[in-house]
Amino acid sequence: GSDAGAELPPSGGAGSAVEEAEKPSAQPPRSRPHELIKVDELRPEGKAKFTIPATEDRAITVAQLDTLVAYLEGHCEAEGWTSSNPKMPDQRLDPKTINLYDVVHWVVKPATKRDCCSYVELIATFAQVPSWFVSHWRGEPGK
Repeated sequence: GSDAGAELPPSGGAGSAVEEAEKPSAQPPRSRPHELIKVDELRPEGKAKFTIPATEDRAITVAQLDTLVAYLEGHCEAEGWTSSNPKMPDQRLDPKTINLYDVVHWVVKPATKRDCCSYVELIATFAQVPSWFVSHWRGEPGK
């Protein structure tokens, strides 16, 4: 037989996608990083972006890393940050186990987007030439 004259079920019936979309969510809507970032807590008071043309002069200091860690400790759990890993979108983050992929997602990208700069340019007041270089893997916990 042909389905040419078959009657379609009515839309919006019990269990339909329309009905499911209208149900209130048990969880509040997820915040997006750019809605939460507080750039002034990351950089010296009253400081604007400082352009550092040479990428090799964009070292980060221990004090600047300490400021970043304090920011994570003050915002990560309080704001309900979740993993940026698409395979674990509901995994809650905490400052002791957050990795650099998540730091980039929740802090670095939203903080630097408006000024289109590097994170160090956002927080530095002068060029910062490194004394030594440390490499890292972004998946390693930050603390």
